[in-house]
Amino acid sequence: VWQIFLFYFFISFPFPFSAPFAGQIIDKVGVKHAISLRSFGNIALYLAIPILITTDFWNSILYMLPILIIRAAGKNASNVAYDIFMTNHLNNGKSGKSVAWMEIAIMASSVIAPILGAVITATIGFSAVTYVGVVLLIVSAVVLYLTPDEKFHVPYTPQKILSDIFYKTSKHLFFSEWGRCFFDCILWIVWPVFLVLIFAGQLVHMGMLVGISSGLAMILAFFIGKKIDKGGN
Repeated sequence: VWQIFLFYFFISFPFPFSAPFAGQIIDKVGVKHAISLRSFGNIALYLAIPILITTDFWNSILYMLPILIIRAAGKNASNVAYDIFMTNHLNNGKSGKSVAWMEIAIMASSVIAPILGAVITATIGFSAVTYVGVVLLIVSAVVLYLTPDEKFHVPYTPQKILSDIFYKTSKHLFFSEWGRCFFDCILWIVWPVFLVLIFAGQLVHMGMLVGISSGLAMILAFFIGKKIDKGGN
């Protein structure tokens, strides 16, 4: 379990250092291509896992570190580009509903993914899951490349990031971000560890539980989005 937590630590560690360069990457490659960098970073990670991960934990981390750094840079640029794209194209009159449908699409994949991943792992092996993931990531990246890109200047320079560090941040914003990140930690780290410990050897059952939970979350997201639009917020 301690190795799982440390692995997530090393996955997250490069993000603060690459974040200041997200704007420059978007300026250079365009918004849609920048969004696709998330897929390419994950492709590199998933291909590396069955090849570079060994029983020697520290050597595995050392071999994976360059890929984790590249992935973090691509994901940071992807997140900022996604926000720019959404801000520019979201229908203001139905923003809640639009965001809800996008969340539903994301959750729909999380309904299917754990069940499919559990079945593949149980029948073929864990390495096969990474290769299936790579194929799906390639498809997602190709979709973005087949549509015309958009160029935006992003005033998001390393110098501005460094200067913003010294500005006083609202405590309300700080706590809201902390709360969001805390639940991400529970969702992506603690929850999977808990499931593995409880359902050891029962991968299909574990996948079904995650899938059902995500399905209920999809329904909730839809009604929250409708209520936000109705309230005009």
